Amino acid sequence: MKKIETMEQREKALKYMRDFAKETEHPLYTPDPQKQKIYDATSYAIQEHNKVIYKESEFPPEQEQPQQEEPSTSPDLSGWLD
Repeated sequence: MKKIETMEQREKALKYMRDFAKETEHPLYTPDPQKQKIYDATSYAIQEHNKVIYKESEFPPEQEQPQQEEPSTSPDLSGWLD
């Protein structure tokens, strides 16, 4: 797969992906495995290009955050009907 280097190439790849999605929208349609591989490779290339474009963005890189358990303190609601 060719590496995406310009915004024009990115837009062309995105158009291909939209067209492929429209083509495969019908639930009874089974996509050709070769076309599916091209679609997956195109998607990967776009993601890699986006990482380069948005490298300096204000958002931190995606990392799995450790789950912290919050203490379960439910307020005492026994008197709210009085």
